[in-house]
Amino acid sequence: MKEYLTENEKKAMALLVAARDNLHITSLKQALNMDKKEIRELLKSLENKFLELNLPFKLIEVEDSFGIAIDEETSIFLNNFFKSSSAQKSLSRAALETLAVIAVHQPITRRDIARIRGVAPDSSLATLMESGLIDRIDVKGKTCFVTTKEFLKATGFKSLNEFKKMVEKLNNE
Repeated sequence: MKEYLTENEKKAMALLVAARDNLHITSLKQALNMDKKEIRELLKSLENKFLELNLPFKLIEVEDSFGIAIDEETSIFLNNFFKSSSAQKSLSRAALETLAVIAVHQPITRRDIARIRGVAPDSSLATLMESGLIDRIDVKGKTCFVTTKEFLKATGFKSLNEFKKMVEKLNNE
């Protein structure tokens, strides 16, 4: 029987599938006893094998952390299949607007969000916190809101810097 994955590829895949969140490259480095360059080469090889074997997976990278996600075509199929699920919860327009304000102006206080949107953001903030798209941090004694890695994962950006460059580009057009 032909083996398609090397032992290290199997181990890396197992780690990425079993991990609750994306794994930082240093965690993979320690677990697999490899340097960063070897880890990146290993992950690239694994990603190529997903393609070669026509598997419904893709490797995702967010700020030097890696995970395995479902590819776009399969994701569309799954979204259609689970659309009627009551567990599936979409964001309201108010929540999306609040998320956009936070993403562009982070870190930002509740008061500043309300000033920009013109309405109290409490319900939207609760929804976004529950969904894991935003988090609270303390900045000089004030509670502020920021986007999370889950936000980056959901939007497909590798880093907040990449997101900010896109916003700048849109503002300059």
